[in-house]
Amino acid sequence: MKDIFSPQGVIANPQAVANEIKELLKKPNWGKIRAERVNLSLPEEKIFSRVLELPQMSEAELSDAVQWEAEQYIPTPLKELSLDYEIVGTRSNGKEILNEVLMIAAPQNIINSYLEVIDKLGLEPYNIETNIQAVARSMISSKAKDEAILVIDIGGKTTSMAVFDKTVRITGSIPVGGENISVESKKASFPEIDTLASELKKLINYYEEKDDKKIARAFLCGGSACLPSLKEEIAQKINLEVEIGNPWVNISTYPLKPIPKAESPRYANAIGLALNGVLK
Repeated sequence: MKDIFSPQGVIANPQAVANEIKELLKKPNWGKIRAERVNLSLPEEKIFSRVLELPQMSEAELSDAVQWEAEQYIPTPLKELSLDYEIVGTRSNGKEILNEVLMIAAPQNIINSYLEVIDKLGLEPYNIETNIQAVARSMISSKAKDEAILVIDIGGKTTSMAVFDKTVRITGSIPVGGENISVESKKASFPEIDTLASELKKLINYYEEKDDKKIARAFLCGGSACLPSLKEEIAQKINLEVEIGNPWVNISTYPLKPIPKAESPRYANAIGLALNGVLK
């Protein structure tokens, strides 16, 4: 399908999308799909997210504080957004213990278009999150839970990025993706790689200066992740070890037929959504 999304990230034709999904559900490659609840992910470039450091306070006071912070940082009127938050940790500033609060806001028109598709399918929405949250959940194992990891998700038209340290700490995206990459003489040609590297370095520097903690490595995923030499070129540009993310690291696929290694990074988002509520 072409032109599924409007420039604002809204699903332009919910009925057509629902019809396509219905056809896919009729003939799954394996087994039967009986689930009636659906986890959804929203495009990172359309979402506002930030980890706030707030004093410990009552729930009512916390809600007011998050609303105030959102008004300061988000350029879109709050009445046009769906705003949510959760306490993801605590830290000390030397004087008091602060709550680390993950704030996420998404345009209501985008959410409504996704929910319209689900309604036309006769299914029940269970949870909505960002693409990068789902991707990180699928690729970061319990062994790496204490590391700070840079996640790079190269999509077709955009690349999403985030620093994950027990939760998503900081995110970013740029309008550069797989469409800008070609393969010549068994080597990926990525004219916009300097643009990507510049944004990744900004993310790295901001996190390391703010949290006084080094990022251990980067995970690369998305449809273009396994193109020849791309991983090595990104690693050289940002001076950080880069690995192809393994979205199966937290689950066993037995007895299903193994997915080819070169295709696995494409499934990171879907697997992460499926693990929502299973992994904490």
